[in-house]
Amino acid sequence: MHLLPGDPAPLFHARSNRNPSYSFDTVAGRNLVLTFASKGKKCAKLLKTLAASHLFNDDHASLFIVTADKAHEAENALPLRIPGVRAFYDTDGHIAELYGVKDRETPAISFILSPRLQVIAVIKADIVKHAERVLDILGKIPGTGSLPPMLSHPPVMIIPHVFEPELCKALIEGYKKDGGRTSGFMRDVDGKTVQIHDKSHKVRRDWNIEEDKSDLISVIQNRFKRRVIPEIKKAYQFEVTRMERYIVSCYDAKEGGHFNAHRDNTTKGTAHRRFACSLNLNTEEYEGGDLRFREFGMKTYRPPTGGCCIFSCSLLHEATPVTKGMRYAFLPFLYDEAARKIRDENLKYLAEQNS
Repeated sequence: MHLLPGDPAPLFHARSNRNPSYSFDTVAGRNLVLTFASKGKKCAKLLKTLAASHLFNDDHASLFIVTADKAHEAENALPLRIPGVRAFYDTDGHIAELYGVKDRETPAISFILSPRLQVIAVIKADIVKHAERVLDILGKIPGTGSLPPMLSHPPVMIIPHVFEPELCKALIEGYKKDGGRTSGFMRDVDGKTVQIHDKSHKVRRDWNIEEDKSDLISVIQNRFKRRVIPEIKKAYQFEVTRMERYIVSCYDAKEGGHFNAHRDNTTKGTAHRRFACSLNLNTEEYEGGDLRFREFGMKTYRPPTGGCCIFSCSLLHEATPVTKGMRYAFLPFLYDEAARKIRDENLKYLAEQNS
C-alpha cells in the first residue's frame, strides 16, 4: 500500500517509550509527524534537528520516531522529550508494513498527518533537506485551534427538549440520594475488558439507576423513543433499538471533574456501541464541563438543560474540566440488533467485575 495525500492514516497499537501498548488513534486532534528512521549518523542528526523544533509541543504538533533498531531503545539513544517527541519501537515491522515502508534505502521517510489522522504529505527527501521540508510544511498548516470553519464541524447533533425540567430535577435528586460511585473507563488487558481508574484521565462519579426503579427507566425510555430515536433515524438512517446503561453522572469542580480525550468503542467489551448521548441536566448551574471533538478543532458543545448531544462512539471526544459547580448529565449508549449480537458474542471478554 502506497499512502497518498488525502488517505486516512493506518491505525495501530505499538510499544512506545511511554506505553507498552500505545493506541495511535488517541493522539488525533493535533498535527502529527511519523518519521521512520534508519541507522547511521546522518539519520541521527536529522532526528535531532526535527526534535529541536518548537513546533513539536503536543499542541500544534507531535513527532513520533518509528524505529526497528533495538539500539534506539537505550536511554538517550533518541532525542525524546515530553511534550512533543516520542518513539514507537517497531521491531516486528508492523507499522512499517501498514505505511508501505518496505526498505530503508532512504535514511528516513516522514508522514505528516492532520488532526483527523489524514495524510497531508509524504516526505522522502534526502537527509540534508528532509528536516527542512518537514518543518516547512508543518509551519504552514493550521493548528487545531485555528482550523478554517469549513474543516471544524464534527458530525454531531444537538437535540433540545428531550427531558422536561421536572425529569431533570428528579434525576439529579436521585443522584444525590443514591449516587457518587467513582467512575472508571474501559481498557483491554490480557485479553479481557477491564475497568481502569486513573484520575489524570477521568474524574467523575455515577449513579446507576437500578432495575427496581422501573417506573423511572420507563419514563426515560419513552422520552428517547419519542424524541431521540426519530432524530437519529432522520439524520443518520440508523434504527436504534437498544440502550446501554441508565446512569446519571456528576463532574464536580471541587474534585477536578473531567474526562480526557477518548473513544467509546475501542475495547472488545464496548465494540457494540454505536452512538453516545450526552444529555445535560443543569446547564445553567456550572462552568466548564463542555464537550470537545479535537479532531475537528477546539470548539466546545454545551446542550441546553434537558437537551442532548448525539455523536458516533468512534469520534474522539472529551469532557473539559468543570471549573465551577457540578455538572449533572445522563450518559447512555445506543445501538441496534446487529450490534446486540456483537455485544452477546463479546460478553466472554468482560472481566468478572464488569459483567
